[in-house]
Amino acid sequence: IPATTQVRYVDVATGNETLTVSDNTLNTYHEIYVSGLKPGTTYLFQGVSISDSYGKSISSPVTLTLQ
Repeated sequence: IPATTQVRYVDVATGNETLTVSDNTLNTYHEIYVSGLKPGTTYLFQGVSISDSYGKSISSPVTLTLQ
């Protein structure tokens, strides 16, 4: 299903939340680069997309600790 691409990520320790800029393009392949993440920090990541068919969708969260 064609949809836009964004990533929401949260620094678990501070609660600081970032939402990447949307590409505003409907695609079936999604790739995004996130920079500025800090080693030793635990982040919660979620994919965020908007499609014509289903509106806004948010993925289940994934938690990662960077090395």
